Amino acid sequence: MEDQQFKIVLVGAQKAGKSAFIERFQAGTFSSKYTRTLESAFIEKYIKMENNNHAMFRLWVFSGNERIRPLLDTFFPGTHAAVICYDINNRESFTEMSYWYNELVRLCPEAMIFLMGCKNDLRGAASVLESQGLQQAAAWNGVHLLSSAQTGEGVDEAVNIIVKKITG
Repeated sequence: MEDQQFKIVLVGAQKAGKSAFIERFQAGTFSSKYTRTLESAFIEKYIKMENNNHAMFRLWVFSGNERIRPLLDTFFPGTHAAVICYDINNRESFTEMSYWYNELVRLCPEAMIFLMGCKNDLRGAASVLESQGLQQAAAWNGVHLLSSAQTGEGVDEAVNIIVKKITG
């Protein structure tokens, strides 16, 4: 039997923590040095599901840079889940989620929506409250997640939640 394949996209403002999240998930590491995603990057990872079957997950990370926006029509179709990332310490990144949500609804309306507050290790300085993230996720019929790529907190949990939701 052929393995199932799922496409997950991570989008959001520049410096929201998307690439750091992927690095922590894939390699278990974190670099405090900021490396900008030029356009997009992706990883493939087999994940064992609860029924002991394996599924291939392709995680795409898209730059928050406006120059990539004309390419979204090409990349978003076929998406099973979309994770809109925001930096909990950056109100503007939270506000920018609306753009990404509207594009996702337009280009892949069947995709499940997840909102992820990144950099949760810096919660004390947060300019976006967890309750605000929960409220926005509910308004968009999505799921709210929190993670810290630096400490690893919430990273595996977020992936497990996404996997369970999209595999039923």
